[in-house]
Amino acid sequence: MKNELDLALLYDNRLHIIECKTRHYNAEEEDAAEALYKLATLVRQLGGIRARAMLVSHYPLNKADRRRAEVLDIQVVDGRNVRDFRSRLCQWLGVDTV
Repeated sequence: MKNELDLALLYDNRLHIIECKTRHYNAEEEDAAEALYKLATLVRQLGGIRARAMLVSHYPLNKADRRRAEVLDIQVVDGRNVRDFRSRLCQWLGVDTV
């Protein structure tokens, strides 16, 4: 299986992986589980226990996907929150906003 990373960065000696999606996850037909599990696996395989992950989605995630992301320790920026991506990213990284 081919894996593509949208963004991978090292900060404070820690790998951070960000996956960006523009797909509309319909609660009745599709969910973000596949993207979340793929991201969790990549983080574990590439960065170990200190690595972190974030899913950025143009559309809001449903409640089940939000719970799944929380269990997998994946930060989510979705829907209207994407407009505040810069500040959310800085907060996630633990740096002052620029």
